[in-house]
Amino acid sequence: MTQYILNSPQIFNIGNIENSEDLSKIRLTVDHKVDFDLVKTVIENFTEGEIFTMEKIVAFLNQNPKLKEMNSHIPFNEGFLKSLREDGFAEKGSEN
Repeated sequence: MTQYILNSPQIFNIGNIENSEDLSKIRLTVDHKVDFDLVKTVIENFTEGEIFTMEKIVAFLNQNPKLKEMNSHIPFNEGFLKSLREDGFAEKGSEN
């Protein structure tokens, strides 16, 4: 889906939001059951109806470092790379 959005600037307004802190070690996507389990645990930490920010999520995960390890074995951009391979744009096993 991301690639479609990036390749369709006539449909979507595209921009970047930069963060001063490197959060690349935190995987908050739901591609696997373990991802779902992590996100569910994070959500259940907050009170029902509470509006929680990324800062609150990061603070919670930093206070519970084992949670960050739950899905850390899954490669970054795994789904994107798989799509590229399946569409013939990258060789199987390619990381770039």
